[in-house]
Amino acid sequence: LALFGILVYVAFRYEYSFAVAAVVAILHDVAMTGGLFFLSGRELNAPIVASALTIIGFSINDTIVIFDRIRENLRMGTRGSFKDVMNTALNQTLSRTIITSGTTLLSTATLYFFGGTVINDFAFTFLVGVITGTYSSIYIACAIVLWWLSLAGGSLWGSNYLPKPLSLVCIIIAISARMNIKGTNVSFGANPHSIGRKEEE
Repeated sequence: LALFGILVYVAFRYEYSFAVAAVVAILHDVAMTGGLFFLSGRELNAPIVASALTIIGFSINDTIVIFDRIRENLRMGTRGSFKDVMNTALNQTLSRTIITSGTTLLSTATLYFFGGTVINDFAFTFLVGVITGTYSSIYIACAIVLWWLSLAGGSLWGSNYLPKPLSLVCIIIAISARMNIKGTNVSFGANPHSIGRKEEE
């Protein structure tokens, strides 16, 4: 229910493709953190659930900061393709991401190594979550938006020929196929005028 709320909010605040990318990035963070947690042989309890919720908040905050800079650059009419605009936004927010994630990582590492056994599991979960959350915000969320753009013909909202829910199904299927089929190349070139049309409206 919370993920659905995030999907709706980001879709109205930004674009539909951004919302899907943000939710997929969150699911990636929770799955990766949970997988490493259970592989380490630890026991699930209430503090771990709280840690997972904290990871979701940390991840979506990082992702929204990057998406907000992308939207700002589009409104300012930054020259180049959408891929160039996204690379510019990532470079502009990289220092902020490194400082925020780095300080959080140092604090969590201190709890993990010196906090004792009571808080060890919580610190371990959050330590993994900070790393995966930072990674997904830069490399997964943005890549999904680019895939969406390529498959939707330059529209950030969806295909011009498919209803939005069907567009969502198609993009998920396409991403799954892209991950399973090796050697498939996707072109990210796009017309910047078609990209900014939604923002101008």
